[in-house]
Amino acid sequence: MVRVHHKFVIIDGEGQHPVIFTGSPNLSGNSLHKNDENLLEITDCPRLGRMYFAEFHRLYEHYRARAADRRREAGEPGTFELTKDAKWAKKYFIPGSPEEKSRKAMAGT
Repeated sequence: MVRVHHKFVIIDGEGQHPVIFTGSPNLSGNSLHKNDENLLEITDCPRLGRMYFAEFHRLYEHYRARAADRRREAGEPGTFELTKDAKWAKKYFIPGSPEEKSRKAMAGT
C-alpha cells in the first residue's frame, strides 16, 4: 500500500477559473467537522491551477512507476522498459493530448 500525504483537491486545473483546496485536513469526516484544521480555497488563479495540476501529474507518474516496479518484482507483466530511440516521447508532442498538457504544465509554459 502506498500512502501519499499531499492534501489538495484541484478542479479545472487547466482552465481559466480553477478551484484549489489545500491545507492541513486529511479531508475526512473528523478532520473536517471535529478538528481545528486550516483549509484554503484558492480561486481564479490559472497559473497556480496549472502548478497544482502539474504536481498531481508528477505524483501520479511517480507512483505509477513504483507500482510497475512492484509488479515486475512479483513476476507480473506490465513493467516499463526503456526504448532504444525517442519514440516514447512522441505522445508528449501531440497537440491537445493529456501528455502534451502535462509536459507543458511541468515546464511552466
